Amino acid sequence: MRILKLTPRIEKSLLSRRAQRDVEANSVASEIVADVRKRGDPALFAWTKKLDHVDLARDGVWIPKKEIRAAGRHVSPEFLGAVKRAARNVRRVAEKQLPRAWTFETEPGVRISQRVSPIESIGCYIPGGHFSLVSTLVMTAVPAEAAGISRIVAVCPKPNPELLAAAALLGIREIARIGGAQAIAALAYGTKSIPSVEKIFGPGNKYVTTAKQLVSGIVRLICPRDQLKRLSWRPRATRAGSPPICWRRPNTRRTRRVFLSPLHARWPARCNAKSNGNSPSCLLASRTSPPSLPERFSLRVLSSMLANS
Repeated sequence: MRILKLTPRIEKSLLSRRAQRDVEANSVASEIVADVRKRGDPALFAWTKKLDHVDLARDGVWIPKKEIRAAGRHVSPEFLGAVKRAARNVRRVAEKQLPRAWTFETEPGVRISQRVSPIESIGCYIPGGHFSLVSTLVMTAVPAEAAGISRIVAVCPKPNPELLAAAALLGIREIARIGGAQAIAALAYGTKSIPSVEKIFGPGNKYVTTAKQLVSGIVRLICPRDQLKRLSWRPRATRAGSPPICWRRPNTRRTRRVFLSPLHARWPARCNAKSNGNSPSCLLASRTSPPSLPERFSLRVLSSMLANS
């Protein structure tokens, strides 16, 4: 492994690359969103076939309810038990977080009240690249059910049996074979096949993230940026006794490895490490920390956070 020192030149190069990627993502996502908004289903079908290699005209947009119910026969009882347990825990937390209606009389004849009512529909975006993220379905659909939302739509270009079995377990009846920026546009603006929703949940790649930002004036969003999906503590000592932190982004096999300094995570080396255990090739030394962690944090505090997670 080769650790590079962060210099102004390297930092400028990294930032410029990111800006270039953002421009490219914005250009592609803008074209897709505008096309789906203008042409509806024909554009949705065309982009899905081109990008996800799924023929919606042949296979259908919606997965049949019979196929969703039958998926439970193709997964293990242990898996179903784990989903039930996760859903139960998420539901208990979501119910505790629900806002409550209240009313009181400030003075004779004057009453102040708060009314809480759920929105009618949400869309759950489930990435479906190397594997469909069942955890995303649980973390989005279960709180929506707890809130009393009547229509919950899940979208995933290539759902696996585990995702369909989890959906059946959670009572999700609407699952569309769409993904990418075209799915976000369809959920936001609606097409003949996909009725629009009021709010969109779930992580995605840079094109999905950009598409969410483009439709943010039409629907409400939760976490438009990619969410941290996996964070693991590796106890093996490394450079100067600093243990590495590894995390994995959704819908990718790439693991980010960060070596923390003993006091603060100001610099550390961010490297690519393939999941097959090959030696990671270091890309840079960066001050950037994982997206859900602050730029400066105590190693002791982080150790406590991970120990309690």
